[in-house]
Amino acid sequence: MTTPRMPALTLRDPWIVLDHDCSGAAIRMRLQMGAQGPVDVTLQRSLASVMRDSYPVGAHDVHVVLDAPQIEDSDLATLLRDLVGAVETADPACRRLVYAVPVADLAVMAAAERAGFRFVVDVDVDGEELALLVAEPDWVTKVDSELEQVPGT
Repeated sequence: MTTPRMPALTLRDPWIVLDHDCSGAAIRMRLQMGAQGPVDVTLQRSLASVMRDSYPVGAHDVHVVLDAPQIEDSDLATLLRDLVGAVETADPACRRLVYAVPVADLAVMAAAERAGFRFVVDVDVDGEELALLVAEPDWVTKVDSELEQVPGT
């Protein structure tokens, strides 16, 4: 399976993009909101990330990595929600965004869930136990209400 390039993303207020690098399968950004310290964001195709062997990866799946030691939980939820929206707009073929969190970090997991992510599974990646949370667009999670009906009956 070929790894598609990451598309250019647009983030709006309250985020200020301080630095941006888009190189093939990854986008790296340094963002700032208000007076808080900067947040480093990497959005990488899961096929090209450490997640590639952790779950059944789709070609357009995106692995979200944040380095945000000073960010408050409410701002983290806002950031994750805004990243999901930006990726869904720029890449309508993206089936899921994956955010890996240390299993003991319940506050970060709760912030991710407020942003629309849901817990899927715990995995071991590079010797660390992580909880995988995913955000999926409606077209992925929509259930056909007529799934159990036999055609023609």
